[in-house]
Order: sequence, then structure tokens, then C-alpha cells
Amino acid sequence: MKKLNIMAMVIACSPLISPAFAELQTDRAVVNDPTLSIVAKANFPTPVSGDLYLAIQTGGRFLFMTKSGQLTPDVIPFSQGQEYLGQVPLFNILAEGIAPGRYTIFQVVANPDSNPLDFNNWVGGLGGLSKLNFMIGLPPQQSGDFDNNGFADDDINRDGFHDDDKDQNGFHDADTNNDGFYDDDLNQNGIRDANENITPPVTTPVTTPVTTPEPVPVTPEPVSIITEGQAAYASCASSACHGANPAFNQNGVLKGRSATSTMSAIAGNKGGMGFLSAVITADSANKISAYLNSI
Repeated sequence: MKKLNIMAMVIACSPLISPAFAELQTDRAVVNDPTLSIVAKANFPTPVSGDLYLAIQTGGRFLFMTKSGQLTPDVIPFSQGQEYLGQVPLFNILAEGIAPGRYTIFQVVANPDSNPLDFNNWVGGLGGLSKLNFMIGLPPQQSGDFDNNGFADDDINRDGFHDDDKDQNGFHDADTNNDGFYDDDLNQNGIRDANENITPPVTTPVTTPVTTPEPVPVTPEPVSIITEGQAAYASCASSACHGANPAFNQNGVLKGRSATSTMSAIAGNKGGMGFLSAVITADSANKISAYLNSI
């Protein structure tokens, strides 16, 4: 389980890493008709050899897919000891009976007979991880597929993620409660309230003298180091490792109240944190420390 926690953190931070060796592709990432199929394939532009693993993240847990299409919590390879080049079919599953929701697919090739839960065994390291997101059985107001072409209207590269989903968690970045709607979409019609074309009612203008007050310059309040630290913590926090709410001190995260302790843990690869050396700087560690000390 600890290894799965480390894997979850790696996946949470993977949008910061270089592109993957394979591209996961589909003809339809939004499937809202139970008679349609969910289809995925991997495209390897250059040869890659090893054991291919396929995992699905749903409901906060990882399930591994076997060649026969079965899902299991056991770490089982999709295929072993092969060379992959060009188009590789992964699955073709009927949508009927699948619970509505968001399903993120992860693909990685590990060195033969190695532990795939350790990213050091991945071919290409962190850059070997590929992602594809499916939205199953969701209405257009939540999937964003208003033209019914199988992709959200703002999914230009057709990877199943909204273009403004920088952390690739399946939701808009401006959807902090992950309910599928923008935070400022109060009528939940899938459109940000500021972007709606609302025609004001026709009224008879009243001519009255208006005194225009002198504009008062507004000085924006500076962003506090605590706010910046909270954002830095959220950018790489894993719900399976340290948790979204550090107040629970999951896995001793409050030791990070000392920036020195954080940097030391990363430098010493404590708990598998060594990969964060490319993500967490001394400045961000100080900001995270300020945030944790404010709790």
C-alpha cells in the first residue's frame, strides 16, 4: 500500500514531467450512450521493450487491467516481455453497466520482471507515463461535450482532459469542489456565468443628473506567503500519501513545518520523496512551511 501511495504522488505530479514515450488515443473520450464502446489504443512512435502495465484510477483507487479485460487490485501486467511499436490495441468495452463518472487510464512500460510501482523501473522514468481520461454517462453540462463529438468542447488535443485541467485530475481547475461544474457556474449549465450571453431587459432611460465621484485608486493586496504555500502544497499533494488536508498529519506531513526537514527528506529520498527534487525548491519549501505552521 505504501508503494501505491508513492505511485499516486508520482502520478499527481506527472503533468510537470516531460512527454511520455507512448500516446494513449481514443475515438471518443466522452461516452454517454450505453450502446457505444469505450475504446483505447497506445501509439508508440519508437520501439519500447518491457512489461506493459495498464491501470485505471476511479474512486480514489487503482485497478490493473489484464489482457482479458478484467480489473484487479493486484499488480498484474497487461503484457510481458514484448517490444511495442506503432498502434497497440488496449481495450474495447461496451459502456452499458459502467457507473457514470470519470475514469483515468495510465499506461507505462516497466523493465522486464521489475516492480512497476517503483517509477525508477519505468522505461523512460517519469517520462514513460501516459494518461487518457474517459467521462462515462455524464450529461454535457458536466462533460463539456455540447456538440456530441465524443470530446469536451475545450479538449483540443483530445486526451480526455479539459484544456484548463492543468493537474489532470479530470476536473476544471476552476472546479475546486470537483462536482463537475465551474465554481462560478451557479445555474450549473456548463458555462461560466461571466461567459453567458445575457440580454438585459429593455427599460426606459431616465434622464437625471449624475455626479461621477473621483475614482479611488485600488491597491491590490499582496498574495501572502501562506496562500502561496497552500497552492504549492496542493500542486503536488496526494490524497493517498499526505492527504488534501494536512491538518490530519497523514504520514507525518506536519514535519514539513520545518523547510529544512522537507528539503532533507527529499535529498535523502525518505519515503520515496527523492523525485520531488525537480519540483520542490527551497523557496517553495519555505512557503509550504509557512502554510503548515498556519494550521
